[in-house]
Amino acid sequence: MSQERVLVTGATSPLGQAVGRRLKSEGHYAVGTIHTQNSNSDLPMFDSLLHVDLKDFATFRNLDVEFDSIVHVAALSDGTPTDLMQVTGIATTWLADLALRRGIRNFVHVSSMSVYGAVTVSEVSAQTEIRHSTPYGAAKWASECYLNSLNNRLPAVSVRSCGIVGQKSHRNFLAQAYTAMVNKKPQVCVSNPDFPFNNVIHEDTLADFLVYLALNHQSGFHAVPVGSSDPIPLRAVLKMISERTHFQGVLDWIPTKNRPFSIDLSDAVKMGLRPLKTSDTICKWLDRFVTGK
Repeated sequence: MSQERVLVTGATSPLGQAVGRRLKSEGHYAVGTIHTQNSNSDLPMFDSLLHVDLKDFATFRNLDVEFDSIVHVAALSDGTPTDLMQVTGIATTWLADLALRRGIRNFVHVSSMSVYGAVTVSEVSAQTEIRHSTPYGAAKWASECYLNSLNNRLPAVSVRSCGIVGQKSHRNFLAQAYTAMVNKKPQVCVSNPDFPFNNVIHEDTLADFLVYLALNHQSGFHAVPVGSSDPIPLRAVLKMISERTHFQGVLDWIPTKNRPFSIDLSDAVKMGLRPLKTSDTICKWLDRFVTGK
């Protein structure tokens, strides 16, 4: 395969860096975007870095460089509804319009399981009804709707990510549980102990899939959820974490109003996802999260 030039937004994020590492390992040229000109530029996995502020359309002029495909990782997950729609929604349309004008071959958009909102089924698939119920989910869904409206003019895939784990994980509930156990909290509260769980993906697994999509020709628009294969009870996942951290406190399994669900990966697998088993995802995460390797 010849060298491809791939634009990766959100270069300072753990997932953005994982995508950059994957591209570099395959010999491709990775261009990363950073939020401000003073952002950390010590990102050796990228061949060049560009300043792009997703709130400032004028900075998109910095993207006047050649690239073959886009992996759009950058987004805002917290903030006011206005900020979320601007950074996570509208900025995606700006980037898609740029890609359309340039004749970019593939546009890969990191979306979120949040687009589904209030889930009412036990297993979520690409065909599950969208019932978004948060500003973040609505912003991601708005991005998907715009990409879908472009259809065959811009080949695009929205990858609906679940909880991403990796060495720098801190947002998802598993990372928070791990941190609480390491800090010897006397009690850790979690829910749904016996429901089959695969709502997790390692950043390297997701990065591999994103890069595969960027480098291989797609057609039309697709939106697929991702996760791990072979679901296991959440009780078993927490046991793995507690054993690794030598947790001596209490796991308090509390009721929740949110319906638990697992993820049907079949559509993503058809498109090139190579999922790890859920237990292997957790082991790989803990190995690197704990040892730093």
